[in-house]
Amino acid sequence: MMVKKELIRKLVDEFYQVANYLIQDQLQAMQLIIDVATGFVAQDSQTLYKIDNEYFERKFLLKLVSLAKQRSEQILNSRSGNINTVEQRACIYLFEFKGEAVDNISEILRISQQQVLSYIDQLPHKSINLNESFDGRTIN
Repeated sequence: MMVKKELIRKLVDEFYQVANYLIQDQLQAMQLIIDVATGFVAQDSQTLYKIDNEYFERKFLLKLVSLAKQRSEQILNSRSGNINTVEQRACIYLFEFKGEAVDNISEILRISQQQVLSYIDQLPHKSINLNESFDGRTIN
């Protein structure tokens, strides 16, 4: 079963900001969303149609972070003064924007709580920007 265009648009609207924040490349962010969606369809063709479910959204986000971590060495360039790893960015995103607890972040990213606290401690010294738009359109 192919993923319908309308569903991909909805996924992009929902997850583009975080995908672009994690890997900082518009084309790769879109590809990441499409790849995660395709993976869900391969597992269960009806899963994607449950997108309005909070459990599904969390599951999709976790797959997105996991795949971004796997691709990070290919995609990210080190940039001085910026958070430059997917793991750090995912930690900051989950803490700052999703309000996840330190122990949950540790479990999600499979890193120690001390590492999570270290990333969070770096927060005031790093700039965090989520792009507000894609192609001139608000992404929410």
